[in-house]
Amino acid sequence: MNHALNSAFPVALPVETHFIPLFFRLRFLWGDLAKQDNRKHLLEDIFSFTKIWIRHSEPERDLKTVERFSLLRCQHREDEIAEKAQDFWTLVAGLFQQYANLSNKLIAGDKSAFYRHLDLEMICYGIDNVRVIHMIRDGRDVCLSWRKIWSGPVSVASAARLWREHIFKKRAWGRKNPDRYLEVRYEDYIQTPELWLERIELFLSIPRQSIANGDELAGFTDMLSTSSTHARIGQKIDPANKDKWADQMPYADLLLFEAIAGDALQQCGYATVSRTTALKRALLLALGVIYRFCEPLVARYWKRLVKGALPFFLWLRSSLRRAFTR
Repeated sequence: MNHALNSAFPVALPVETHFIPLFFRLRFLWGDLAKQDNRKHLLEDIFSFTKIWIRHSEPERDLKTVERFSLLRCQHREDEIAEKAQDFWTLVAGLFQQYANLSNKLIAGDKSAFYRHLDLEMICYGIDNVRVIHMIRDGRDVCLSWRKIWSGPVSVASAARLWREHIFKKRAWGRKNPDRYLEVRYEDYIQTPELWLERIELFLSIPRQSIANGDELAGFTDMLSTSSTHARIGQKIDPANKDKWADQMPYADLLLFEAIAGDALQQCGYATVSRTTALKRALLLALGVIYRFCEPLVARYWKRLVKGALPFFLWLRSSLRRAFTR
């Protein structure tokens, strides 16, 4: 979807940013953000976070190329962004709009794949005119993909629980905000992409664009496709690129996933294949609870904790540096 929006619309989407909820929770550390100096210090730490995040989340890609298509592209404009902002949210909005301007696009967007549901009320409270495109994919295929990523869910039970939470909470928000929410099923999109791009055009209320900035788009596409998880980007859409779980997911994992998230699968129109008795379902759910409590013992859980605490350590480092250089 990132590539489709970048290529078909005057929308600029940088590589995944991930900083918004992490820094929002700890924004008080930077003091009164009505003060320009504090906003500048916060922005500097956001750029530092972005450098670290890119280095660890994009190991297969050339770092300099990724930075070109990240928010680091705006780093030389940090004084201007901080000056025009008034608080946390106007700083975020200004940063993304600056990225859009430098990319010769009309508006900016963000595609950050969080494993835990991101509170959409938080985003929409702080930034006006937000539109949410919710791309839903069969949770069993999502599970297979997530578990290949270094910071992804550590178990099938965890992946099922998190995917289910995404579905129910985002759909609930969409029912309350129907004019700001568009749901796109991945399996439907790859069958009729042109139809869905027309629906997205109506939803965003902005016209499709001809590819005027071909070199920019080609560079973005080439950068994304260098990762094994995005190797198909830029290629012709394959309508058969779905239902990988049928061949790749062990039956025991399938039973567990469907025991936990079967209701969400069925609500989204995905057929479940396992037939479990009430007793077997109860045992599988109990196993899922055990997995959840064992997660802190698994290395990747600690990686997520480090990521969540990174804004604090960046603030601490910057504060100490300023204190000793006065």
